[in-house]
Amino acid sequence: MDNLDISVYIYKISTAIVTSINHKLKPYHLTFQQFLILWFISQQKGEVIGKDICQYLGISHPTAVGLTSRMIRHDFLIFSISKKDRRQTSFALSKRGREVLEETQGIVDGVQKKIILALGGNTDLFKECLLGLENVL
Repeated sequence: MDNLDISVYIYKISTAIVTSINHKLKPYHLTFQQFLILWFISQQKGEVIGKDICQYLGISHPTAVGLTSRMIRHDFLIFSISKKDRRQTSFALSKRGREVLEETQGIVDGVQKKIILALGGNTDLFKECLLGLENVL
């Protein structure tokens, strides 16, 4: 197997994972990126601004604005002016956002478990490999 074959497999597998999760989240009017935003905000102790979301997901500001705007329209997020910097928008989970996160967490966890089991079942080793890849890229 040469490097090009590996690249094709990486592309196919990553696309298949995201597509599978998106399909399972569709009844909740949620995408995997939006789920990750809900999860990220739920884990933060302080204020979350758009820049935090961009850095967490590795996405551009316009992409974050589009995602959060749709999430506000679906009543998953509440927005306000940042208390620290009035130029920034702050985001928090709405009641519906918390409910949808609770309902969908098992879906994402189930996909993760299947992937980890298919790779030998060692969660710590899998995380270590992924973090190593992230640092390379």
